[in-house]
Amino acid sequence: MKVLLFTDNLGAGGAQRQLVGLATLLKEEGHDVSVSLYNNSMFYANQLSNANIKFEIVRHAANHFLRIPVMLRYFKKQSPDWIIAYQETPSIIASFAKLFLPKIKILVSERTTTQALTHIDKLRFILYRFTDSIVPNSYSQKKFIVDHFPSLAKKTETIINFVDFEKFKFITRTKRIVPEILIVSSIYPPKNTKNLIYALKPLKDSGIKFRVRWFGITDNIITPYIAECNKLI
Repeated sequence: MKVLLFTDNLGAGGAQRQLVGLATLLKEEGHDVSVSLYNNSMFYANQLSNANIKFEIVRHAANHFLRIPVMLRYFKKQSPDWIIAYQETPSIIASFAKLFLPKIKILVSERTTTQALTHIDKLRFILYRFTDSIVPNSYSQKKFIVDHFPSLAKKTETIINFVDFEKFKFITRTKRIVPEILIVSSIYPPKNTKNLIYALKPLKDSGIKFRVRWFGITDNIITPYIAECNKLI
């Protein structure tokens, strides 16, 4: 089977990590796998090269006005059996492509929990009617999709993020007197930071000692959401 995984970039994000992991697993199963993107952010490029997976930057698609027609021509030329799209804009493009390339199966991957329906969100979910499968990585996102767009229920199935324990494993194990919770994530509403703080409060109230270490991109800017989180803490 020929599979094309499509995203905007290969930067240091969770969606990209999942894409590279899936591409590697599909390659190991004997499928013809390639990756396409249109922005030159290449944090995970070496992992694809090490797995002998082809990837291509479709440079003309970096132009907002040319992106859809350029990618449509690219998909037609590549002629995969499946396109698996990650991130919102690639998912919109892949869904739109189904109208012109009906023989290609389209799977769109939802990697966050939608907080409110913007105009772009509405467009995305409307276009999802033309896809073959919708895969959120959380049960909360599946519930959001089904609640707001019941017609998508039958094609929506949750597959939670996987972790490669051959790559992410303990080098040494140290038992700490005070347990430590490590989180690697940006801080903004879809990541549910406030709910984590609420969840930790009963531990603190019961006298259990613990420490939380959070690593994420903030660009040294205290957004209103970060300020709310700091106040809750």
